Amino acid sequence: MVVNRKQLTKWYPFPVLAILLATILTVAGCTGATGLTGPTGPAGQNGINTGTFSGKVSNGLTNQALSGVTVTVTADASITPVTLTSANDGTFTTNLPIGSYTVAFKKTNYTATTQTVNIVAGQTSSRDVALQPTAAVLVSAGSAQEADPASSVNLKAAVTILDNSTITSYQWTQVSGVEAQIDNASLETAAVTLAPALDYKTALLDNLKQLDRWVVQAINPDSLILAEDAVFKLTVTTSSGKYTANVTVSAKMPYSVSTGLKTVPIGVPVLLHGKSQWPYNWKVAGPAGTKAVIDVKNDQNPSFTPDLVGKYTVTETVSGTSIDIYGV
Repeated sequence: MVVNRKQLTKWYPFPVLAILLATILTVAGCTGATGLTGPTGPAGQNGINTGTFSGKVSNGLTNQALSGVTVTVTADASITPVTLTSANDGTFTTNLPIGSYTVAFKKTNYTATTQTVNIVAGQTSSRDVALQPTAAVLVSAGSAQEADPASSVNLKAAVTILDNSTITSYQWTQVSGVEAQIDNASLETAAVTLAPALDYKTALLDNLKQLDRWVVQAINPDSLILAEDAVFKLTVTTSSGKYTANVTVSAKMPYSVSTGLKTVPIGVPVLLHGKSQWPYNWKVAGPAGTKAVIDVKNDQNPSFTPDLVGKYTVTETVSGTSIDIYGV
């Protein structure tokens, strides 16, 4: 059905007619074409997901900055540990992803410590740490040495001062062992001259159990060490007190540990022991070609070194006693 305007006017009042026409036009209108896409807008700023970790390490005794401290920062397995080193002024700094961390502070001659730190986005987390020295002054008399009897060695002091004190004196003394001669005992470096070989042999015999019989003398390891080792003490005096350290100098004795059996290794001196008498006169006969000889023929405790495999007959001619010894 077609309705003209006059009919509508006749049927409806004008205000109602206007609303009705607007509704008809809206429903009946066509959708327009899609417009062009506008240009992409600028990217927004990235979010912040890191923070700064910094601090300063100092000496717990002096409160001075401590350089060379290793600062290790660790978290869970997803984050690689970070290792820092404190600068000359004791400071350190780094950027870290946000999270919770364990921080270890370590330096030789200082007690290590561990702390925790939480890193917040865009903020600085600080840790100032005081490491305590293991001692106010560290003293070393050097490494143990070995030397031939009657020879000389140098002993040198090494001092690390961690409390800002100053050295006022050095002193070297001998505290055990065969007596040696110490030169420059009040200096940083001293010279030690060991006693003659006979003194070390006497010290060894004094430490051994000796029976009144003709035998191959047994040598236990403790007695050998006691005879060989001499201990020297270093005392360093500083403005804060006295500090000490020891060092051992061992004499190269020709003897080795022995069971006292008559089967002995070649190339190793054999120590003998005779019954108490006076005088003594020892001699040795061995396999063809041997160059073995008694070292001190008139001693109660002579020695010889078997150099070939075979039988050696040692005779003390005053008593007429013989001992058969076999080199292997």
